[in-house]
Amino acid sequence: MTPRDRDAFRQVLDNLGEVFGREVKPALVDLYWQALRDLALSTVQALATSHSRHGKYFPKPFELRPAESRAAPPATDDRAFRAGQDRSTHNLQAMAREQPEAHRAEVQLRWADRIIATADPSSPEYADAIAVAHRLRHEVRGY
Repeated sequence: MTPRDRDAFRQVLDNLGEVFGREVKPALVDLYWQALRDLALSTVQALATSHSRHGKYFPKPFELRPAESRAAPPATDDRAFRAGQDRSTHNLQAMAREQPEAHRAEVQLRWADRIIATADPSSPEYADAIAVAHRLRHEVRGY
């Protein structure tokens, strides 16, 4: 995009804000401009239109990029993720053997956190997950 495209780009974000119920402030426009200015305006417009039809939430900048241009994470990130995943699995297995009640609560809390992060806030499942997370954080973790 060129500086002449800035107003049209702002309109794209304003339209997405209308669709997804989000206020689009100038700082947000600046951040998205920096992240997407290497693309053609027509590409951003097409991806925004598609996202408004199929997306659930206001898009992140990477969601307004063509799939083929999204960079894969470096292999070192993948190794670090797998190492953390292995540690977490090991810790949960040890907790299941040594502290079954704490393990049960931790598994329920992780379920609740996943639902909270992914469910529609107006859904009954979301409300149930909030209640479970609140109860467990106070009972088990003390906060």
